Amino acid sequence: MQSWQYRAGARLWLTLLLGVITMAATWAQSRTITGTVLEEDTGEPIPGVNVRVKETGTGAVTDIDGKYTVSAESGQTLVFSFIGFVSQEILVGAQTNLDINLATDVQSLQEVIVVGYGQTQNKTTVSTAVHALDSRVIEDRPIARPEQAIQGSVPAVIVVKESGSPGAPLTVRMRGVGTAGDATPLILLNGVQVPDMNFVNPNDIGNITILKDAASSAIYGARGGNGVILIETKKGVSSEPRVTFSGYYGIQSLASEGDYLTTPQYAEYYNNSIDYLIRQGLPTTGGRGKFTDEEIAALPNESWIRAISQDAAISDMHIGVQGGDDRTQYYVSGGLFSQGGIIGKTSFDRRSFSVSVNSKLKENLTLSALGSFAQNERTFIAENSENSRLLSSVASLPPVFPVYDENGDPFNNGLRTGVSYNGIELNPQAEFGNPVLGLTYADNLDITNILFGNALMSWEFLEGLKLNGAIGALTRGQHIKNFGARFDIPDQVFTNPNNNLTETFVDQLFTQGEFYLTYELNRTGGHSLSAVAGTSVLANTLNTSGRFGLNFFPNTIEEVNFSNIISNDDKIVAPDYAEINTTLSYYARANYNFQEKYLFSATLRADASSKFGPDNRWGVFPSVSAGWVLSSEGFMADQAVFSLLKVRGSWGVNGNDRISPYQYADRYQRDGAGNLFQLDFNPGVKWEEISQTNIGIDANLFSDQIGITLDLYSKTTRDMLLNFPNPSFLGLPPPVRNAATVQNMGIEALVLYRGRIGMDFKYTIGANAGLAQNQITDLGGGLPIQGAGTRVFDGAPNLSLSDVGSPIASFYGFVFDGLDEQGNPVYRDLDGDGEVTPENDRTIIGNPYPTLIYGLDIRAEYKGFDLTVFASGTEGNDVVNASMGYGFQFSNRTTQVLDAWSLENPNSSVMRPSALEVTNHEFSDYYIEDGSYLRLRNVTLGYRLPQDLLDRAKIANLRVYVSGNNLLTITQYSGYDPEIGANNSPLDVGVDRGFYPLARSITGGVTLSF
Repeated sequence: MQSWQYRAGARLWLTLLLGVITMAATWAQSRTITGTVLEEDTGEPIPGVNVRVKETGTGAVTDIDGKYTVSAESGQTLVFSFIGFVSQEILVGAQTNLDINLATDVQSLQEVIVVGYGQTQNKTTVSTAVHALDSRVIEDRPIARPEQAIQGSVPAVIVVKESGSPGAPLTVRMRGVGTAGDATPLILLNGVQVPDMNFVNPNDIGNITILKDAASSAIYGARGGNGVILIETKKGVSSEPRVTFSGYYGIQSLASEGDYLTTPQYAEYYNNSIDYLIRQGLPTTGGRGKFTDEEIAALPNESWIRAISQDAAISDMHIGVQGGDDRTQYYVSGGLFSQGGIIGKTSFDRRSFSVSVNSKLKENLTLSALGSFAQNERTFIAENSENSRLLSSVASLPPVFPVYDENGDPFNNGLRTGVSYNGIELNPQAEFGNPVLGLTYADNLDITNILFGNALMSWEFLEGLKLNGAIGALTRGQHIKNFGARFDIPDQVFTNPNNNLTETFVDQLFTQGEFYLTYELNRTGGHSLSAVAGTSVLANTLNTSGRFGLNFFPNTIEEVNFSNIISNDDKIVAPDYAEINTTLSYYARANYNFQEKYLFSATLRADASSKFGPDNRWGVFPSVSAGWVLSSEGFMADQAVFSLLKVRGSWGVNGNDRISPYQYADRYQRDGAGNLFQLDFNPGVKWEEISQTNIGIDANLFSDQIGITLDLYSKTTRDMLLNFPNPSFLGLPPPVRNAATVQNMGIEALVLYRGRIGMDFKYTIGANAGLAQNQITDLGGGLPIQGAGTRVFDGAPNLSLSDVGSPIASFYGFVFDGLDEQGNPVYRDLDGDGEVTPENDRTIIGNPYPTLIYGLDIRAEYKGFDLTVFASGTEGNDVVNASMGYGFQFSNRTTQVLDAWSLENPNSSVMRPSALEVTNHEFSDYYIEDGSYLRLRNVTLGYRLPQDLLDRAKIANLRVYVSGNNLLTITQYSGYDPEIGANNSPLDVGVDRGFYPLARSITGGVTLSF
């Protein structure tokens, strides 16, 4: 019985084994599989899809009709991948026909790129240097201004700040500086030119696109010479109304106090200065004697930056509602942003409202309209100027002075003789007053109202052919008040009997009209064509006025105005100024590709600017670009590495007309005595032209797991517009001429890696870098261009000079050549005549612009948690630490003087102690420091509540987060902040005359949708 059961069981297992072997043999047979790949949403065929056998790497590419043929064995896996769609993996069975529907990839949709005038392209078909900013940069961390989203996120684009003060201007520089005038890129908000981004609420932004090369920006002709930033705001959607609330609140604090002497260190330095003079047999008159240990212990140890700084709140609230049906969609939003300053009397508040409506009036007729209002209110202090000593006083006042006297009034540290504290004699600080006094009795207020609107009507009168008409306008009214209060502090001999008020009014109106045709032809026999042709009219009207007065009844900035001035005799009204500039343009662009494999684009634009005379009014700006998608070729079908490999190249010309108007015509001006004199003019002034060549590579590897973009560019500015220096004996303001040639060359790289560990942990690592070299190659036989000036150093020299062979705005001065045997500075005799003179021995000694700009963005997600780490930095840029140059008698110093030359320290490179003297004020590279830095700009940790929990509460999304900004800075710069930007000019960059320090902040926030 058991034997029978055993034999029956053996036969059964043998039968099963033979069946498995037979099935395996059947599966192992290679078979030809055919099929079609379609779009899941539309059912349209998709050409160019990579069909790859995962185990062998062999495969094919779908044809124009989306069809493919591939050989695979049963049990192997076919991978279907294409840019913009979710990849699929299918296990091969016994089938010989396999049709696939690919779903649109939401992540890849972010790679759809807006190229202007209603046209878009995807990453595959773009043949120019453009960058679409990931919207998560704005959505996932607290962003106060749109420029902050750009900073460190786009290769070769740097955001230069004019101050760390809340609401202070930020300047975007793209691919170096190629002009002596306005070097900012063109900013378009929903297609309308705007002067800046400060009024735009970041929460309302849908996408940002950066156009960097001439071929991408040439469609904007004269306006695109410094690059273009395209901002599109959020629009309505066809759905039930959806409400989104976002908000955060945080505390800001001082990020760095700088490296300045404490009271014991200052006393040691001061005493060493006296010892030096005694050894040299020199008089020690003019100051008090050496500090004793008892005096040092009794004196205060003030940090003047702490005395004027404070912790300050920052907050933002925004609510948006969007919805609509198939015919009309809407988006309405409102926002309140408030940022206190970490220095007293500074703040920024923005109140914004926006509404957008898109409506399909007929099947072939659509209308879009947007309107927004913003009010920016900013309180500020004057800074980064020798005429404003508040922040320079912070760096230069010794710590031995108290902030307040025994009555709680600001202590007078030098505007009288015989300064003392607790009976201890102190040296008067005539050059630097108590900064707390300035904060207490001086106020500055700027209120700006911005009203923006645009409308677009599009009529498709033939299939694929649309007629578009757009109008847009921005009006800005600005009111600036500078007030000095009346005060009297007799115990400290502080008095200002007459309060004063300066008011400035600026009214500006931008208007723009566009009429253009667009044509779209997609996938007809593999051919795709998009084209645009049209005309544009722009006008910019500016009116300014001002007045100054003394002696007002009220004594606060909130109450004072010219209706309550005591006497009209104390009022001075400045003459009004008005100007209007207009531009007329014609343009055309065509983008063509065949099977999204061979790409071509051409643009032509002609601009006429009212800033030039009749003979030079028109400028013509062409561009061409081409690309080849190698990964779509048949010879790439069998490789498993590249899902996208594209090479591209472009060439184009842009223009620049950013000069004051009427430079070509006779003009007259009155001097201070009322005398009328003729200004120098130049009837031949013409367009500045910027030509640019770009070669690029775009690559996606391993089913889009790795993305790489590489660009090499050469950018040349010819006929650069500048104020050509006149001989000094003429005594006239310099005219604007076309005189210089500047070349910028660089390499840009962007690498993105997407990874996954298990099913729940996803992460991306993005890194970008830009190397840049700037050089003036010709000045047209003219004199070098002088830039940043200062009276800190002897002779009040210009700190920067733009000359042939050097970068624009290079630092210019003596070369520090060490110390002599007495510890005094020695400067290099460059001409070898045995004498060091300013005329013959100054040279280029530094570069304010970085040679390397880089950024790092790390993101991770795990079971509802998300983490973002963002850092950026620069290398190769120099900073003039002018606070070191404030080496007046008795002033404070940085801690480097603790290593000053002495008989006991003869090998030091730090000048000898000189606290009692006004010495060593020649500008040289001794005062130039390395401004390179690496800054951890943001770390954000968030948590998104589980969707099943939210569904019960009928909530679409709820995310909470905590975020830290500017948590760490690695730098060798000894001042408060190495990120020293521009002082209202690209020729005055990187000079720290007393810069508003950077704030560190910790915030908590929430995003809620329902």
